[in-house]
Amino acid sequence: MTIAVASGKGGTGKTTIATALAMLWPEPVALLDADVEEPNCRFFLDTMEGKQREVFLPVPQIDEAICTGCGACSSFCRYGALVRIGRKVMAFPNLCHSCGACMMVCPKGAISEKPSFIGTIDSAQFRALDGGLRTHRWGTLKLGAAMAPPLIRELRREKNKEPLQLIDSPPGASCPMANAVKNADLVLMVAENTPFGAHDLEKAISTLEEMDLPVLALINRADLGGGEAEAVCRRKGIDIIGRVPFDRKVAESYARGVHPILEVPAFRQAVEQVVGHLIAFLQTRIEQKT
Repeated sequence: MTIAVASGKGGTGKTTIATALAMLWPEPVALLDADVEEPNCRFFLDTMEGKQREVFLPVPQIDEAICTGCGACSSFCRYGALVRIGRKVMAFPNLCHSCGACMMVCPKGAISEKPSFIGTIDSAQFRALDGGLRTHRWGTLKLGAAMAPPLIRELRREKNKEPLQLIDSPPGASCPMANAVKNADLVLMVAENTPFGAHDLEKAISTLEEMDLPVLALINRADLGGGEAEAVCRRKGIDIIGRVPFDRKVAESYARGVHPILEVPAFRQAVEQVVGHLIAFLQTRIEQKT
């Protein structure tokens, strides 16, 4: 089973909630940090030394001795990764989606593939609040790399033995978020009651509706703002399964690099209630599938 934790914008407390869920979950869980441009879940976990592997993306390589400059590849490529200039074809690896179509349409067989480094995937264990060990994996996109989705997809393809995969998704409603939440059994939206937060929440929910994914909501710092995010949830028919009140002690813990679940009882109690709702939801999903 897979739960993706998402948000319409940055700064809603999505990562704080995702790590809190992983630390409180009563059974083994694999926490995946899919916010590969700035993965930071591990900073709030008691993470042990793990292992790292490099990830490469196949990109086109043109043999100029064979290429006639016919332009069949550049005409076919919808991403602009191949451009014909005069009688020469130039490749732009940062735009390549590694579909391999250019090799298929080249009439001279002048195109092959070479590996291009796009980032790393780290795997480690961390200790949950019950003392048990849990799995944590995160992707780190290479500085200057143009596209996060290929690394996110590779992160999600990693095998895990845990019955639950918990994904900390990139914020927003663009391609990185869509790749992180794809085929999830549930998306938990973390939102804040501000006009800005509500606007981006509605955009993200609309994206998830297009993907036909079940959505629940959690309102963070729920006693601040004018209730705008809650109004969006009511209008969209999204159930709110938790409201975490504002507490300055949460920000103080965060600033020290200590997870608030360890120091702020009210925060922990609110997240524990959310865990209960999520377990009940997943159990219903399992029963429906069987």
